Amino acid sequence: MMTKIRDEITGEVRTDGSIKKSLTKKDQESVDEAYEINKKILIASGAKPETITRGVNESGHPCCTTPIGKVVDDNQETKINYLFESDASAFPGPLGTPPILTIVALSKESAKYLFANT
Repeated sequence: MMTKIRDEITGEVRTDGSIKKSLTKKDQESVDEAYEINKKILIASGAKPETITRGVNESGHPCCTTPIGKVVDDNQETKINYLFESDASAFPGPLGTPPILTIVALSKESAKYLFANT
């Protein structure tokens, strides 16, 4: 089973292109709680407890590396004129849910701004 949590904003994208992201204590507690809930569901569904294993943590929807209001302005423009950011990087905080609808909304707003101002 896959667990999604709304993690705290931590981590960094380094100049060499590598990414550093660690779970905070609160994040780990959320993952642990979800694991126990998932385990109960699997056992109630007939799984043998000894067959349940824990996987590695993965980040499915990295975001917030260039948040609106900090790195990009309200129009999603960076400090570099005419360079806009309208994907999950511009989120001001993690959603904890699939981001596609929010990305589409950001892109539509960015497109409206660009059409009105070019």
